[in-house]
Amino acid sequence: EVALPAYFNNLPVTTIGCEAIMYESFTKLHIPSTYRTVNPIGIYQCRQMETLEIEEGLERLEAVSIASAYVLKNVTLPASLNYFGENTFYRCYELGVGNLQVAEGNGHFMMKDNGKWLSNLGGDRLYWANFSKLGASVVIGEEITYLHSGLFCDDSLLESITINCDLEFLGVGTFYNTRGLNSVALNGSIEYIFGFTDVFNDDFYTWLTPLEKEQIMYYGAFESCVNLSEVLFVEGEELLTIGDKAFYRCTALKSIKLPERTLSLGENCFDGSGLSD
Repeated sequence: EVALPAYFNNLPVTTIGCEAIMYESFTKLHIPSTYRTVNPIGIYQCRQMETLEIEEGLERLEAVSIASAYVLKNVTLPASLNYFGENTFYRCYELGVGNLQVAEGNGHFMMKDNGKWLSNLGGDRLYWANFSKLGASVVIGEEITYLHSGLFCDDSLLESITINCDLEFLGVGTFYNTRGLNSVALNGSIEYIFGFTDVFNDDFYTWLTPLEKEQIMYYGAFESCVNLSEVLFVEGEELLTIGDKAFYRCTALKSIKLPERTLSLGENCFDGSGLSD
């Protein structure tokens, strides 16, 4: 067990900096109440960490702040937390069968649908997905307005998904390396399917800090979905843009019928897929 220092030279410690805690072998980490922020890659590749104990006071978990803690099972997000960054808990595989909770009194986040999702209090923005509870077939309801980047990254259980809502975009790495995924039905309006560089598009991700933009995963929305063979768009909807390498290495994808109004295809958006043969 490791408890981080609350004070250094009689001054409060407020931040876990980028790459501050990496490749450590502890099983439990305690973050004191003086801390306000965990920067990107703040806690990374701590592969034996099972419990993350966060005292009240922490406000920001920035993009990819906690990643590749493969056996992390127990986390309670404090009531003070008001920012949950893209790809937080990236490749924390055991958290879905463990215990992610939100402390009573948090005014920003909640566990939705009996623990299937971490969402905002309104329930229309999905930040984290519990793969073990969602299973092989997932339906995203009409009330949803936003999916976090990397939401289904590495989901080994997902085989089909139906998205019934209107979205401004499917972000970078939304389904990256979801290797069992074979069917996607997009029944709402989706303006942009992101390619791997679209995190730097100034029209999107305006809330990210420069450091977050440097560290967020650079993958196409469907990159490395090697069994994806069917992508269905609803009749009459329009798709404005498919970004560069959005379907990179989707080797089973042999055909796709795009909406009649598809305004822009990014360079190499189907590179490495069955469509590029």
